[in-house]
This record gives sequence, C-alpha cells and structure tokens, in this order.
Amino acid sequence: MITRNSQTLSSGDYYVIQFGFPLRMNGQHVDSCRYPINGNIYGDAYYHENLWIIVCKIDANSIGVPSGGSTTRNLQINNFYTPWYLLSTSERAVTVYGYSYNNKYTTKGVLSDLYPNEGWKQSPNTPTLTLTPIHQTTPYRGSRDDYRFEFTFETSASVDLSYTRLIALNFGSSHGFVQKGEDCV
Repeated sequence: MITRNSQTLSSGDYYVIQFGFPLRMNGQHVDSCRYPINGNIYGDAYYHENLWIIVCKIDANSIGVPSGGSTTRNLQINNFYTPWYLLSTSERAVTVYGYSYNNKYTTKGVLSDLYPNEGWKQSPNTPTLTLTPIHQTTPYRGSRDDYRFEFTFETSASVDLSYTRLIALNFGSSHGFVQKGEDCV
C-alpha cells in the first residue's frame, strides 16, 4: 500500500490502519511491517481483530513521505488475510493515521486504491466437482458418510487459488441435498 503520512515516521512512531471489514488475525506479528521493494523492516504489526485495525510500531527504517501523486507502494503488511467476500465500496475505504510520538502530530489519510478487489472474479473456465463417498461405493439418499471433494480446473484457467483460505459449498434444496424441514450441518 501507499502510506499517507505527511511527515516522516521514525523510531518510536506509529502507523495505524483502520479497515472497513473484519480482520482474521489477532496479536503481535514480529517484523511484519516492511518496505515491499527491498524487504527492509519498519517494525512489528499489532493486529486488533475486534477494532479492525493494524498498528505498525516503527522501530527502524523510517517511513518517508510519499511524493505528490506517488504510486510507489512503500508499506507491506505480512501475515495479513484478505476478506473471503467481495467488498462493497464503503468497505474498500481504508483510513490511516500516522502518529509521531516525538513531534506530537497526527496525520489522517483515506486510501481508496480499490483494495483488495484487484483481479476479482477471475474465471476458472468451468471447474468440475467430484463428490466421492469414502466408506461406500454408492452415495445413498439420507445416508451419513464422509465425502471427498475434488475440484478440477482446466489448464487454461486464469484463477489463482494459491492464497485461498476458504471455499464455501452451498447445498441448496434444488439439488436434493437438503429436504424441507431438514438442517444442513
């Protein structure tokens, strides 16, 4: 991301990032605030799951002021998971605060860089799904069994699953998996 601090942030300062969606991480992550081009470490990242914020505590390698109209990304947050759903316009807005403890000033910025929907909805070119019962050779309606799910994508598929953390399967009543009055667990 491109920081929006108006003055250089150095050791003892903080960079706070407030998201419009829930974070799926909590606690301290050592050396997770970095300069993306050369990997220089700014400091630790503190994830606050319930507040939807990440605090970067600057310990070394000052975060400089982005020049006007700068498109050079100068902050990378490691150990961060993107949401599992397509964000609305308001959820994509990220508010940032640069706090200089030494100079006693705070800068506020709003990022609207289309985060994180770049490349959303890549087509997998009709994946095939195979549902195989583990303990039986034939799946019987109403029987309880463990199943193996296999997704197969064509070689020309453009979808990238390397960062996928969640796959949801919707068993609707039109497919015969759930009968009226039954629960799907």
